[in-house]
Amino acid sequence: MPANACGVGGNWREDIVDVDVTVDHTAGSLAVVISSTLNQPANDESWGVRNILIYTLDLPNAQDVGSNDPGIFYKAFQGNQFTDTDGWSVVRPYSTNYFGGCANTRLLGGYGVLGAGSSLVK
Repeated sequence: MPANACGVGGNWREDIVDVDVTVDHTAGSLAVVISSTLNQPANDESWGVRNILIYTLDLPNAQDVGSNDPGIFYKAFQGNQFTDTDGWSVVRPYSTNYFGGCANTRLLGGYGVLGAGSSLVK
């Protein structure tokens, strides 16, 4: 039976992947959708996100998000203290508790939360 093994034992593994996407964008709004290609329920294969940063290359009126880097337009799910979805919609979750973790790392999603068919939208 699957368990929240967090990459310990068995033939499964955990991956932490930095994703960097650059998009030319001139519209007045932006929709971000995050999903996966997993094909099993979240109690067998799961995914989550943390440390989301959205940068702007040229936006004179960007909000101040408390960063020393003025190019950061938006940030969320930093560290291990976040407790709400910060306006992200959780689509097809496997649990109503949207927060999980692995090895003391807090995630939006994770084991038992986001699996096949799940996505995050903002």
